Amino acid sequence: MVCRIFVGVATLFILLVSALGCSFSCSKTTASAGESFFINNAVDDSTIYNLKLIREGGGFPKWSPANNLIVFTEPVNGTYEVFTMTPDGKNVTCLTCGKKDLENCGHRGQPYWHPSGEYIVFTAENKNYERKGFGVTSSPGVGRNHNIWIMSSDGNKFWQITDYPENWGAIKPVFSHDGTKVCWSEEYSMEKYPRGSFWGWLNLLLRPGEELGLWRIKVANISFEDNKPEIQDVKSIELPPELSLLECEGFTPDDNGFICSICDLTEHNGKAFWGDIYIIDFKGNVVKKLTHTLFQHDENAEYSPGGDKIVWSHPPGFYREGYPGKKTELYLMDANGGNKTRLTYFSDPNHPEYDRYGKHCTEITWSPDGKNIVFGHESRLLWRFTSFRDSDLYMLSLQPSTLVENVKLVKENGWRVDWSPNGDLIAFDKTREDGYYDVYVMNPDGTGEKCLTDKPDLPKGHKGCPAWHPSGEYIVFTCQKNQ
Repeated sequence: MVCRIFVGVATLFILLVSALGCSFSCSKTTASAGESFFINNAVDDSTIYNLKLIREGGGFPKWSPANNLIVFTEPVNGTYEVFTMTPDGKNVTCLTCGKKDLENCGHRGQPYWHPSGEYIVFTAENKNYERKGFGVTSSPGVGRNHNIWIMSSDGNKFWQITDYPENWGAIKPVFSHDGTKVCWSEEYSMEKYPRGSFWGWLNLLLRPGEELGLWRIKVANISFEDNKPEIQDVKSIELPPELSLLECEGFTPDDNGFICSICDLTEHNGKAFWGDIYIIDFKGNVVKKLTHTLFQHDENAEYSPGGDKIVWSHPPGFYREGYPGKKTELYLMDANGGNKTRLTYFSDPNHPEYDRYGKHCTEITWSPDGKNIVFGHESRLLWRFTSFRDSDLYMLSLQPSTLVENVKLVKENGWRVDWSPNGDLIAFDKTREDGYYDVYVMNPDGTGEKCLTDKPDLPKGHKGCPAWHPSGEYIVFTCQKNQ
């Protein structure tokens, strides 16, 4: 189905995707003060793509082109574990649950496929080191006391790659596109700011035991002779002193550089908190800065399979909700940083996916054909003080549609709805003048309305909740019989 149905009281909307590229219907909005790019928004700021929930509780998804499986992270009995599933959210298998090789590990997460589909790199927490505070820093994606591990894609073999001392850590392990390299972000010091500095004092005061740390990129050559990983030539990538790495997202399409979230300290009063999306080379030199959003945080950048598009997360607005993990949405841009377009609206009460408890969109993965994106969206109730992230996995379709303009009112007073298998008709129910519901069909553009249940041989009462038979020849519905 190429549309998403949003049903409101007494109103029926059909929400469709506009075609990407030249036929994408959008208008440029004026940039807020301090922003150096335009965000393309759809007509009336309401482009809505085909968005559906595929897994409650999941996060950190990565889609394998080799075997068409999605690997992801989900908590089980107090510990994050690594799972696989098919793209429809079915055939869920835990790869790390109860494995003897991981008995000294706590949380396991942030998995990433090798291009062959035969191996998965991930991070795992060292249980020998005590968790501090609420344990937030020990969760996957924050990575304190995590090491890099690799396992076979069936979860039967495991190899530990790093062995860090206490208060070091690792996040975001990624294989290169040709499978000969692996990179990750390494936390190597809890002194993110110089001793005696204002931000250093505040970091220690507000986060005792969970201070924000310093990060750098690690990259190594990798091979799989004799069906086990061999790591060689491990290097650290250092950035210029005015730049602070927040996380490395992975390799550029040519595998000759990295795409990263980096903070320019000169633009943010020395506080390494808000990242922009950068391209850097293997020497740490800046090749290109793709976003420039002062005091807002950009991260989770992911190249499309063709390398011509990038999806990333960004908080809309300026000087409002701009902190990491605060009301972020998904955006799309060209690989050179142009044509930035908003994709999701979880933070906007005027859109169907609005989540009043929503925190942010997390890691992103593209389908192998580049037509869909799977991502995590975190939502947390304000009174829940826990290190666990209430994350769900969504699939966002970017397939073009040649049907109607993105949001269109097609039928007033419509309620429950079902689209015929061949796409020619829509069945729905609505109230008639006598106050009872009846079942109707119509064309997708709202024309050709016909009532099917206003028949003398049917009992007087409500008729509704229509659903098509797969053949398209029958409709099942409910019928109230008045006594």
